[in-house]
Amino acid sequence: MMQALFVRCRRLGVFVILGWAMGAGAPAVRADEQAPGKFMERLFQRLDSNGDGVVTADEIQAFEHRLFARLDANHDGVLTAEEFAARRTGKQDAADVPQKSAAARGRRFAAMDTDGDGRVTADEFAAAFNKRLSALDANGDGRITLDELKSARSPI
Repeated sequence: MMQALFVRCRRLGVFVILGWAMGAGAPAVRADEQAPGKFMERLFQRLDSNGDGVVTADEIQAFEHRLFARLDANHDGVLTAEEFAARRTGKQDAADVPQKSAAARGRRFAAMDTDGDGRVTADEFAAAFNKRLSALDANGDGRITLDELKSARSPI
């Protein structure tokens, strides 16, 4: 039972980064997309670039590369904590960002920064991104379906 709870918690953690990924450079969410199901469908469509109903490792890697490129504001091949936070908050003043959200982003950044140098390389970013997404592959076939994505969203 504890192992199942751990797996569920880990899967829910995926949505922290995916939600952030969807917000990075994305237009505002319309009212009809606020429901979790619509959000997940929209996310799945962005990941499933060829529209075949499954997300493969190649599609995940392509999405991760595009996301990293958007986040790396100065295009130097590494993310700083400021770049990581700035893309999520957009044009908002840092004072307008809830402290809880800023702290969560700081923890996510620190978790990606595996060598602790205060910078996240493309490799560190990819490893963290792929680790979180692999938790969604419920049947271990190397592909993620919309059903797998939605089922991981279920409450603990």
